[in-house]
Amino acid sequence: MHVENLTRKILFIFLLILMIPLWRVVVAPTFLEFPADFSYEADLLSIDNFYDEERNRYTGEQVSRTNFSYSVLEQREDVLLIENIFDVFTFSGEKIISLRNVLGVDKSTGGHLYGYGDKNRSGYLFAPKFLEPETNFEYWHVNYDVPAKLKYVGEEEIDGLSLYKYETYYENFVIDQTESLTHLEGVPDERGVVVEPYLQIWFEPVTGMMVKYKDETIAYFYDIETKEKLNPWNKFRNEFTESSVEAKISEIKILKLRYQIVEYLIPWVLVALAVFVLLSIVKDYFWSRDIDFVEIKNNRLVLGVFIMSVSLILGGLAYQYSVLDINDKDYFKVAIPRIRESESSNLGIAAFKDRMARNGFIEGENIIYEEYVETDEMKFRELVRYLVRSGDIDLFYSLTTNVSQTIKNETSDIPIVFNLVTHPLEVGLIDSYDNSGNNLVGVRYYAPVASIWYEVDRIMEDNNVSFDRVVVLRGDTADNSKAQSDEAQSFFAKRDESFVEYVVNEDEDIDIGLDEYLEEADIMFVTCDGSLLELGENIISVANRNGVPVVSCLRSMVNEGALLSFEVDVVETSSIAGDKAALILLGAKPNWMETELPRIRQININSDVADSFEYEIPADVLRSSNIVNFGN
Repeated sequence: MHVENLTRKILFIFLLILMIPLWRVVVAPTFLEFPADFSYEADLLSIDNFYDEERNRYTGEQVSRTNFSYSVLEQREDVLLIENIFDVFTFSGEKIISLRNVLGVDKSTGGHLYGYGDKNRSGYLFAPKFLEPETNFEYWHVNYDVPAKLKYVGEEEIDGLSLYKYETYYENFVIDQTESLTHLEGVPDERGVVVEPYLQIWFEPVTGMMVKYKDETIAYFYDIETKEKLNPWNKFRNEFTESSVEAKISEIKILKLRYQIVEYLIPWVLVALAVFVLLSIVKDYFWSRDIDFVEIKNNRLVLGVFIMSVSLILGGLAYQYSVLDINDKDYFKVAIPRIRESESSNLGIAAFKDRMARNGFIEGENIIYEEYVETDEMKFRELVRYLVRSGDIDLFYSLTTNVSQTIKNETSDIPIVFNLVTHPLEVGLIDSYDNSGNNLVGVRYYAPVASIWYEVDRIMEDNNVSFDRVVVLRGDTADNSKAQSDEAQSFFAKRDESFVEYVVNEDEDIDIGLDEYLEEADIMFVTCDGSLLELGENIISVANRNGVPVVSCLRSMVNEGALLSFEVDVVETSSIAGDKAALILLGAKPNWMETELPRIRQININSDVADSFEYEIPADVLRSSNIVNFGN
């Protein structure tokens, strides 16, 4: 009987220990989610001070009426589509500004999700839950719809609630509100409006909820043609009213208590019950004078099970709160240094973070992203060297070939996951696509020249157009660009088409040099070379002057006036990179994984350019491809 009781108690302890990770991983997150009927409202004290252009002075401060709210429009599985409203009127009812954003938010983490809402956003609806001090993150404020790189300022206490204060000056962003202010005189035909804000926000760190915010902003008119800043339009500030702050504190105190009960109290109650049962076993079977100790002692199997159970319980508890509890473990730090900022790299970073979050690495909770943009080559190398020597980086996420090569030259120990790299094997980043042989792994941002030209042929053949002389344009510093040019040369040689390579030297006047090459050319192919992005407008201008259509694997070239681009999907490559980075942070080695080739590719066609060359886009191209029309 005593042996049976002992067995039941041991099984009960195992059940309690098993319930802890089940509670934290399966049950608790449902209690911490944003509800399907989530809403957030606050009363704001808004002060405007308009500028009198005739008298060249501000007219004086006046109080305005402001509506500020968040409400759920729709739920799509684990995603909430939340409408954020910000309307400001004078007391006479005249509209000052009206803003509405639709945000796609993960209901578990509160993070913005790529592909949802009215635009792609990164960061968080408010702040990450269980926020640690001195953690910086991205937030989107309705007034200034660009990412705010919030910086931790300090801790403050209001009505017994501890809050973290953040601020941003929106450095490196031009915030244009022209589209929202077309009711103003001369907007948008003659002038636009830009704003220069200073934003402060107070968050409750456990729930991540915003308690209040305060902004101070100057809005200026600018000339639409010259982009030159003109006189001010308005100097305004917004701030939560005292009654609204008090109401938010009362709400958040209750919410915080629920979070603490769900996240901490219940798991520790389960631990306490397990310890209590364990102590009862010790008391009943080892210390009690009423029990025949010889009966238990002579049963070596039971004694062994008991000892093993105690060891497993203690080991399980240690594992639970050192590995599974992301709030009690050290942060992972991922560095994302870039030589230049581009649309592709911005999308790549947002999609990478999104996939990392889906793999359990939540920004502000168990992972920190340190992003840098340094255009000077020497300073960039110094930056990478500093990050490596800091000993604080767990992984590099590198975008483009040059960035990956620079990081590789500085470290052979820190894992590097690369993206936006077309020929990693050819340029020496890795030894093999199956096994890198080093600390790198990634995904090829690559569309074969043969695949690109298959689409070109479909259009040209349907329009009875042929070409004999192809000019391939590449930069003089990028190894991957040289590799793609070599691939193109081999491809066109098999087709008996004349191939001419033009290498762009950054010190050369491309308008003069390229003209000579295009005089007798039929078509030009621009390689996937990021260094050519800034020259896109000049390249297209020379091509147009010579009546030569341009094909590229750079989508931005189509925006500038190229006929067609054929590219891989940066969201897919970034998601693959995010999966690899997550596996590495969980203990995998880069050389355990293969460098993959993405499957999703996209054709972009500038319809205006097609019309200018009198090309009809074949119906089968329209049906089988994702055609994106850009107005030139």
